[in-house]
Amino acid sequence: MCRSLEEECIVADKRESPAEIVRKARRAKGLTQSALASLVGCRQSAISMFEGGHADAIARKTILVLGEKLSLSPELLVTEEVTGRGLRDLTMKYCPVDMCPSNIPYAVRKELFFKPSMIMAPAGETTRCSLCGEIMEEKCPNSECGADLAEGSCCQKCGSPYIAWDGNKSGDPEAWAERTRSRIAELQRLSRTTNPGDKES
Repeated sequence: MCRSLEEECIVADKRESPAEIVRKARRAKGLTQSALASLVGCRQSAISMFEGGHADAIARKTILVLGEKLSLSPELLVTEEVTGRGLRDLTMKYCPVDMCPSNIPYAVRKELFFKPSMIMAPAGETTRCSLCGEIMEEKCPNSECGADLAEGSCCQKCGSPYIAWDGNKSGDPEAWAERTRSRIAELQRLSRTTNPGDKES
């Protein structure tokens, strides 16, 4: 067993970024990203983003808990990039536009729903959708609820759908959702960034 990361598991190179240090420490302890997220009280996607080099994917106070769970000193993780943004918390946000490709339609019992693609962004600050430019929501859209967001299509507190369907409801919602998902998949394929040497498959 490791008494501390510096002693027995990994000797942190000062040239390594906090992302690299966390990834090595997590693996040395045999933890998945999901298991670490559960230990520190955040989402697996936030750990993934942090390990990918996005220092603002996790709030500073959560970074300190993460360091504690991985036996890392705060100095290794709290960089100028992190401290520069202070204690701003991140929150989940989504695009509220029903026809935006970031929102995946599906049908349940002939009723149409949209699964929004959630992102982590600074709470209380304007964030725009990268696909349609709309200002993203960070709370349940039901004005009588206003609960924090959770993964899924509907608020876990009041049951309101995150995205209201403003289109024509005539026809088969399942068939419409399937056609729309195909168009979204094609858009994602066409917009995928490729390197000049990549071959088409």
